[in-house]
Amino acid sequence: MKTIYKHIFLLTALLLCGTVHAQDSGTIVLPEDADSTKMEKLVEKVKKLTGKKDTTAKKEKVKSGVNHVPYPIIGIDEDLGFQYGIHYSFFDYGDGSQYPNYRHAVEVDVSRFTKGQTNATILYKTDYLIPGIRLNVAAAIKDDPISHFYGFNGSVNPIDKSIDRKDGKAYYDVHRRLIRGALTLQGHITSNLEWTTGVDFLSYKYTDVPERYKYESGFSLYRDLIQNGTILPEEAGGGNTLEIYAGLAYDTRNAVSMPTKGMWSEIYFSGAPGFFGHKYARISAHHRHYIPIISDERLILAYHVGFQQKIAGQMPFYILQNIPTVQMRKSINEGLGGKSTLRIGRVHRLVGEGYAWANVEARIRVAKFEGLNQSFFIVTNPFFDVGMITQPYRLGAEKGSELYKEATRLHPSAGWGFKIVMNRNFISSIELAHPFNPDDGKWRLYIGSSFAF
Repeated sequence: MKTIYKHIFLLTALLLCGTVHAQDSGTIVLPEDADSTKMEKLVEKVKKLTGKKDTTAKKEKVKSGVNHVPYPIIGIDEDLGFQYGIHYSFFDYGDGSQYPNYRHAVEVDVSRFTKGQTNATILYKTDYLIPGIRLNVAAAIKDDPISHFYGFNGSVNPIDKSIDRKDGKAYYDVHRRLIRGALTLQGHITSNLEWTTGVDFLSYKYTDVPERYKYESGFSLYRDLIQNGTILPEEAGGGNTLEIYAGLAYDTRNAVSMPTKGMWSEIYFSGAPGFFGHKYARISAHHRHYIPIISDERLILAYHVGFQQKIAGQMPFYILQNIPTVQMRKSINEGLGGKSTLRIGRVHRLVGEGYAWANVEARIRVAKFEGLNQSFFIVTNPFFDVGMITQPYRLGAEKGSELYKEATRLHPSAGWGFKIVMNRNFISSIELAHPFNPDDGKWRLYIGSSFAF
């Protein structure tokens, strides 16, 4: 179990990020209204609740130039040791005419644990490099020598806690390495309707947990699934996949990173044409809606519904966790079970060929202020998630059977989050989630640099 020190270190880093290291080359200041008396402020709050226009709200600064935001990554893990690294974000706002959106954005994360795990990711996003085209480029390396692997089909494989990193046994762990490179393009058909396409190269390597962790060699669910034929010999050690994307998006959001109104819907096909031996196709659909409830962005109701399904071919086991994404929020997007899909206690708990999930949260702005020539928001977000496997993987059970019902059961969770937002684009996030099903784990803390959707 991760110690409380990690939580303290990370929360401290969140509070420090974007303040000590923030830089800006210039701003355009919009006019502000005169200060109100306490009674006037109370009246205006009532007006907001009743839909009246807010005349006392101060206008925030419109950013121009560039922001550089580095902050340290620090943590402690019981098995992997001390984590150290750095996160760096770069935003180019140009002359500020498109604010709160940016011209170019770069996010870099590099970290390592003293006992082996290494993570390095970079994400570049722009609407300006190619005129009229939104470009996303991502690259990532994740080498995890002791990565949880719970098999397939969720609750079909109950967790035996006595052999989960205890008494010299790590039955639910593997050594997993992922290398990813992705590029996506989007362009307008109409003002809100967009075409989208892209490619995604993924390289996976699987093997046993290294001997240096002093767990019993060869005793793992991974080895058992190889022995019983669920994991095929030709894919057991991992492999390479090249996925191609094509689809449509409908986007009416008022901002990319922190939308406060509008919709964002996508439907696209993705699949592997067989360059590395595997042929399969999937369909994915997402609908996100951001609904202002109280004026001046004080309360936003946001929800997301996601769906993906295999429609042809055979998928190797190592590609199942990949969640195809066209407009990238981070360099690696996997599930179900994780901060961008289903916030439950065990990451990657639900693994199948098809998924459906939904997220609902209230985004409550509790503070808004200017500091160090930057605009800050403090946001809290109670949330509810629910997800399920819609297509079990190599289950060997008929639809309607008890085993099939167990594999496709609902997995709900709920929790609370806290965000520090700088200039509506740099977002430090900490979320605490608790699943309703005991088999999905207990409390889990998620640290990130964006909203879940």
